[in-house]
Amino acid sequence: MNKKAELHVEMIISFSIFIVFVIFIFIILNPFKQNDYNPTINKIVLDSIAENISIDVLTTSIKVTASPVDCFNIEDKFFPDPGMNLLVRSGSTEIGSRYNLPPASSLDIKVSSLTDQYYDIYFSSEFKPSASPPSPSCSPLASGTYNLGQTKLISFSSESQITKLESECVSHYGDLRNEFKLPSSRNFGFVVREGSGTKIAECSQNIPKNVDIYSSDKLIRIIYANGDIKTATLQVTVW
Repeated sequence: MNKKAELHVEMIISFSIFIVFVIFIFIILNPFKQNDYNPTINKIVLDSIAENISIDVLTTSIKVTASPVDCFNIEDKFFPDPGMNLLVRSGSTEIGSRYNLPPASSLDIKVSSLTDQYYDIYFSSEFKPSASPPSPSCSPLASGTYNLGQTKLISFSSESQITKLESECVSHYGDLRNEFKLPSSRNFGFVVREGSGTKIAECSQNIPKNVDIYSSDKLIRIIYANGDIKTATLQVTVW
């Protein structure tokens, strides 16, 4: 083979290698691939899940100026219908028995600490009762020996709603995708972790390789059936 023929062969081989390389890069980068991701998708999913797991809890506060007692009764001016459960806290600590409100024109509050004079009262069916209502009824506080704070609804994330959503995500994932209005080419997952890192709930799917993953999170306050209130992080991923 003469030098001219060898040169032609080398050119053909070099050109072939170049073409193979270009095709390889083209496949990897895929410039024609459509990206339907919109930054608002994560926010929509995050807000939808946060709303899905939230409940409104009726709250008020009571400051007692009378001598400390472990059981007292106050006139009913704002309390919800019977059937709701009552929780008494002082700061971050539960100091009263959780019980189901009976039909009554006044409210019994039983506490375990006589050193506190300021109480936060929560009413919700979310709490699991830990005791029966006081019987007989507690002694009433005299007018002017206590002050009621503002009554309001506060939104919390619910332990039971989180568990319910986790179950639905496993059994009805497609329905949730539609509810969150995700594009047909997009999927999602979420995880809820307490501040300590303890995982409370997770909905995860098999994420393919070589896909872009977008993550967002927000702080939430979870109210538990046992009366605990803890800060946690809700993290959402979309791919």
